[in-house]
Amino acid sequence: NDTVAKLKEYHKVFDARIQMLTGEEADIKSVVENYKVYVGDKKASDGDIDHSTFMYLINGKGRYVGHFAPDFNASEGKGEE
Repeated sequence: NDTVAKLKEYHKVFDARIQMLTGEEADIKSVVENYKVYVGDKKASDGDIDHSTFMYLINGKGRYVGHFAPDFNASEGKGEE
């Protein structure tokens, strides 16, 4: 579950200009569809949802300019270790 608190912790490893995204399920679904993001259809037993780790770069006009995948493994991305 990408809560605001978890995203704030995760954000510490990125440039301050990078913004994290979370929200209501319907809003997230819209972003997933518009940016063709992979999201698994079922929650794991621990509540996690499998999804891509791509970071999308959007300019000041709201237009897509590129994307990248952060260079870390899944346990690092959870910010638990």
